[in-house]
Amino acid sequence: MTMEQEDATSSQEITRQTFQKVLSRYSDLIEELSKHEKPSKASALAPRLSKLDQWRLNELPSIVQQRKTKPSKEAWLEKDEVEKLIHWKLYVHDD
Repeated sequence: MTMEQEDATSSQEITRQTFQKVLSRYSDLIEELSKHEKPSKASALAPRLSKLDQWRLNELPSIVQQRKTKPSKEAWLEKDEVEKLIHWKLYVHDD
């Protein structure tokens, strides 16, 4: 067993209460990370992490849902939406 495997917590070990507690801190964490963003070429052109996260969680799902209710019943992402998701992903996973 590797050290990563020993340190990893399985989803079966996390209680609902613990999950809810951690989840309740998510918005505060994103806001705090937004305050300490490192300037880079990519971030200079992109919205702040907090705005991207807000869009990802609140706006994008309804946009996709509206497309799904059209006659084709298909959901898709436009190029600019994919770009926004990539910016969000890069912010969240920037080491």
